[in-house]
Amino acid sequence: MDHPALFRPYNQRDYAACLALFDQNCPKYFVEVERQDYCAFLKGRSNDYQVMVFDNVLAGGVGLVAENEMQGRIQWILLSETVQGKGLGRRLMEHVISAAKRQKLSSILIAASHLSAPFFSHFGAQTGVFTEHGWGPGMHRVDMVIDL
Repeated sequence: MDHPALFRPYNQRDYAACLALFDQNCPKYFVEVERQDYCAFLKGRSNDYQVMVFDNVLAGGVGLVAENEMQGRIQWILLSETVQGKGLGRRLMEHVISAAKRQKLSSILIAASHLSAPFFSHFGAQTGVFTEHGWGPGMHRVDMVIDL
């Protein structure tokens, strides 16, 4: 990787770029109906969202939302298809795990798809409930947890 990936808080000027990230990842990792949920998240919970800038371009994003005093939940982890394979997905996960540890959380919950679950397994995520077609036809939901 030639340039470091930098993280900063999401701001409303990032809205269009974040939607472009979603569109790049749909329908492979998300179903189209989730787009409106992502839009609502960006408009309502954006203080919980961080964007990753790589080569002066918004290349990814991830949210860590408190479920309770001990658990956080990964929300809307996205990576641009143009930078996949460069170790930036790992950087996103390292960033969110570090944030969870700073907040003294004991675990991170993840609602993945059957396609993204193997990625999260690389970081110690354990599979809980598997829901066939949980995100929509052909898109199975996999609830996972990373114990910290």
